[in-house]
Amino acid sequence: MSQPDILMLDEPTGSLDPVSTKKIEDLIFGLKRQMTIIVVSHNLQQAASISDYTVFLNKGSLVEANQIVKFFTKPDSRLSEEFLTGRIKN
Repeated sequence: MSQPDILMLDEPTGSLDPVSTKKIEDLIFGLKRQMTIIVVSHNLQQAASISDYTVFLNKGSLVEANQIVKFFTKPDSRLSEEFLTGRIKN
């Protein structure tokens, strides 16, 4: 069996306790050296800690794709900034 090039994870720690969450995050961090990992998460702190890049979608449309540090410190999109500061309007 060959190793995949891409691993997709949808809310991989969504209902786990903090100890189990940390174990999964450590596993993801180790695997990202070997393959591309796409993680869907609503946990901004987790996204910032395990990701190199982020893609922000709103209502199915791409708003921004950026390096994680730039996304959190100086987003390109007004909508991204509103989301990060809790001012987004539906």
